[in-house]
Amino acid sequence: TQPIALPLREGFGSVDSVSCFRQLDQCDSPEVLVAEIARVLRPGGLLLLTVPNGNLEALLQPWFQVEMQQALDSPDQRLLICTRNKKPC
Repeated sequence: TQPIALPLREGFGSVDSVSCFRQLDQCDSPEVLVAEIARVLRPGGLLLLTVPNGNLEALLQPWFQVEMQQALDSPDQRLLICTRNKKPC
């Protein structure tokens, strides 16, 4: 796996959108990555990510609402569009 620089430099709730492609299935601690994205993304902000087929949506549930799912050309990946929950965790 390739290293992912955590923690992110951005402050709490300081960004409007985050894109994350083919990272959740590549990092050793996807729950840490999702928590860090949730930290920097403002409430109501947009997360666009790809996830492997399986049940990684459970990692998103505390922080994000999945708005849309789309199958991709890659048979093992799906695109998710999520919004950051307005309530702080």
